[in-house]
Amino acid sequence: GIAYASQFGSRGVLRLLVSWTFTILRMAIVVRVISSWVRISPYSPWVRWAFVLSEPILRPLRQIVPMLGMIDISPIVAYLLLGLLERLVVGFM
Repeated sequence: GIAYASQFGSRGVLRLLVSWTFTILRMAIVVRVISSWVRISPYSPWVRWAFVLSEPILRPLRQIVPMLGMIDISPIVAYLLLGLLERLVVGFM
């Protein structure tokens, strides 16, 4: 990926970095969801990074997206919105 991006110069490298940033944010949301299923403490050093990265995204969404009974669907919405936002940002580059 890096070699391919470098063929397009600084624009290609910037696209790659933006793509990696969105991938890390989506991965943080997935880790956070899985850690809630297996009941890992959010203060555990293994998952703390995921909570730190995803909370600024999920907190505002929780105020907008209603819960479905006892199920919080804001991580699903955030994951989909990050994918859409990535396509838009990378598409404009």
